[in-house]
Amino acid sequence: MAYDKLIPIKSRLDHCVAYVLNPEKTGLAAALGYIGDREKNTLGQTVLETAVNCQLETACQDMMQTKRRWDKTGGVLGYHIVHSFAPGEVTPVQAHEIGVEFAERLLAGRYEAVISTHLDQEHLHCHILFNSVSFLDGKKYRDNFAAYYQDIRGISNEVSRAHGLSVIEPKGGGRHYSEWAAEKTGKATVRGLVRADIDAAIAGAFTYASFWAQLARQGYAVKHGANVKYAAVRPPGGARFIRLASLGDGYTEEDIRRRLAEVREEGEQAGYAAAEVTLGRHSLLVKQIRLAREDMAFAVIVQDLTWKREQEKQLVLKSAVVKEMHHRVKNSLQTVASLLRLQMRRLDDAALQDVLEESMNRILSIATTHELLSRSGVDEVMIGEVIRNIRNNIIRAFSRPDFHVQIRQEGDDFPVNSDTATSAALVINELLQNSLQYAFRGREQGGIRIVVSRGELYSCIEVIDDGCGYDTVAVRPDSLGLSIVRTMVEDRLHGSLKTESGSGGTHVMFDFRNQ
Repeated sequence: MAYDKLIPIKSRLDHCVAYVLNPEKTGLAAALGYIGDREKNTLGQTVLETAVNCQLETACQDMMQTKRRWDKTGGVLGYHIVHSFAPGEVTPVQAHEIGVEFAERLLAGRYEAVISTHLDQEHLHCHILFNSVSFLDGKKYRDNFAAYYQDIRGISNEVSRAHGLSVIEPKGGGRHYSEWAAEKTGKATVRGLVRADIDAAIAGAFTYASFWAQLARQGYAVKHGANVKYAAVRPPGGARFIRLASLGDGYTEEDIRRRLAEVREEGEQAGYAAAEVTLGRHSLLVKQIRLAREDMAFAVIVQDLTWKREQEKQLVLKSAVVKEMHHRVKNSLQTVASLLRLQMRRLDDAALQDVLEESMNRILSIATTHELLSRSGVDEVMIGEVIRNIRNNIIRAFSRPDFHVQIRQEGDDFPVNSDTATSAALVINELLQNSLQYAFRGREQGGIRIVVSRGELYSCIEVIDDGCGYDTVAVRPDSLGLSIVRTMVEDRLHGSLKTESGSGGTHVMFDFRNQ
């Protein structure tokens, strides 16, 4: 279970940020320093800290910049959540991943935040520090009774359940809404995956003992037998055991014995039986088939599954390597962006500052894509999530009190590989930057739509603004932004680019080959 404590920060923001990221524990920079204390949050070569909608190195500056942009530098400066886990319930990496997921869901892409996981106590705990002012619209986070129990406590329970953790339950029974909703929409949950693995083990086993052996071969830790009060399993990579009885109807010990008996009965009626066995390093599938012959009662077929099981292990290893690779690329790109940000603040020339900010946004558009890929463990990511991250970065960079822009995301959502995601991110970032820089001059508000359409061979993305438009013929063909867009679309995405512009706005459409 995760326990959450919410602490409003009313002193200096820079002290609190330091507290979250230096042992002195003195205000917003001190809080950031504390949660980022490397003696508390380092696991081997892995530092358990993550920034959301900002950069780790400049988190305090980013938060204060947002406050100044919306003229809200007083009152509560930020909020500090301590997200704690029961001793032994999760590993450090799992605790951090859960903490990041909780923060992202709670903040909904609206607030800058820093998350750090501390390992210096028996109970692992995440420190989450977030800005009180939204970089999207300047609205302040509401801190009240309802916000805690509906948002913080509710989302914490949902995330805990999704990861197979215990939760602080209200009175009453039944399956948690988050699990029901996730499964209804086809999204995987930990308990759903465990149920699926149990179903597969029952289908491949004819005895109660072979059922448990099947789960063990799948990487599960198991507890059962006469001396065990509650039969339970721990999934591969899981931190705690899940009782079979908590998985719902059909998964108690009695239910599993009954289902195994039904499988045996069906096998006997069909004249066959099968079981997977392990001999040393070899995995074998043994099938017994009844024969209608007087001289031979049955035949036995043995299938070697060793190669298949080894390939499954290699896939798990590959997933871990892919995640680490994308994580390192993301960190390197964020470092480069932070260096550009520092250089930009030392310049007095506004034109040069604009150039550096454009470059920084391009780098961050690639970094956010690699961050998504580092979470998935596979070489693909949902295009909708890529666009959503680019949209949030752009809004954060261009929002100001005297101008309100609404960027809407519409259409289809589907997976794309890393090359497509990175190239599309750069193109969308460039098109959004151009719209926000030039389309709404002299106006107090504007609207941009990003429409995604999936086709059979090619998919299409449209960026449509309601700005003043421009003469497409008069645009310099050697401009950097246009060169980036054309190169990405034609050379990397193998698609085409079309632009229409007039007094009603600008409509840019590009397509790309499906993977």
